[in-house]
Amino acid sequence: MNNITNLSSASYAKLILEREREIMNEIREVAKAYYAAATPAEKDLAVWYFRLLDANGDGRISLAEYKTLVSSWFSNDKLFRELDENGDGTLDFEEFLALFYMDKASMRWCDACSNILLGSYFSCLLCEKDYPHSYDLCCRCYGGGGYQHRHPPSSFMDNRSMRLLLAQIMKQSQVTVPDDDEVSLQNSQRSVARSQSTKATAKELFVAFGQGVNIGHAAVHIGSFAVVAGCCIM
Repeated sequence: MNNITNLSSASYAKLILEREREIMNEIREVAKAYYAAATPAEKDLAVWYFRLLDANGDGRISLAEYKTLVSSWFSNDKLFRELDENGDGTLDFEEFLALFYMDKASMRWCDACSNILLGSYFSCLLCEKDYPHSYDLCCRCYGGGGYQHRHPPSSFMDNRSMRLLLAQIMKQSQVTVPDDDEVSLQNSQRSVARSQSTKATAKELFVAFGQGVNIGHAAVHIGSFAVVAGCCIM
């Protein structure tokens, strides 16, 4: 197996492009699954948004329509080409669903190179408590050190490890999903109280990263490894 350090710049760029295509395909599958399981009202919203972008009503979104009507974050040729699965220069409804999902899911962007973060990325845990004003980096910018930030590299964690961390927070906060018949005011107030408790616990935990202290049963430290509840997260 060739070592990645021996790859030429062109070969490395090709690998990155192939990986981006794989990630976009994954996003398409997620978007289709969400749409298939959506309520009639949610599906109507997706159709309405598609028709809004399809200014001339021909059933497809051209690049000109796309760049005129989408937000500045999405308005670039590169993303449009990635969304255009069949390469015909337009987006049909099925291709559009990936854009709709990305918009509703509040996709993050690299704070160094401004590229959308489609796959794995790194976030500063000390800034995460201020989301949506967080600080996020693509793997290339984080690994290459091509950024300037007030917190050290050891304060960053990749998004998959952060998901495990969130699971620990939710477990310790005893977060539960209300039953469908919990419609009374008393139960609503309890749900709000649980939500506020979870937010407070999360904020305390993120603040603790800078201090290396214990919260509940979770020992939190940042360094070469993040240790959460005795589990090593690499």
